[in-house]
Amino acid sequence: MFRAVLEGIAMGTSHGVETYEEVGARLARVLAVGGGVQNEIWLQATSDLSGLPQEICAITTGASYGDAFLARMAIGSAMIADIANWNPVTRRVEPRPTDALTNAYPLFRALHEQTKNIAKKLG
Repeated sequence: MFRAVLEGIAMGTSHGVETYEEVGARLARVLAVGGGVQNEIWLQATSDLSGLPQEICAITTGASYGDAFLARMAIGSAMIADIANWNPVTRRVEPRPTDALTNAYPLFRALHEQTKNIAKKLG
């Protein structure tokens, strides 16, 4: 059951990626941050469904660490002028699509289309 929940969230992420693509905004790079990087099932399912590799940096605390980098740049510090040096990529998760997820995704999309008005009313 837990795996299905994570795969469902990954399907939602893939839907978001498709929405960007529909308006001509292809993602060039995906940096995975936060607690999700601790879960290999979630990481792999997200890459498998989106077709995009994810890069995981040395520090995965996300926004707060990026904010510190921006603050350092704002005060004109030349000490570290490149985010790749500030927080280097340590590994990548490559897409490895599986038949099970590939076959389930159109069902997820159909379910979304059939229930989005209900979800809107609940929200």
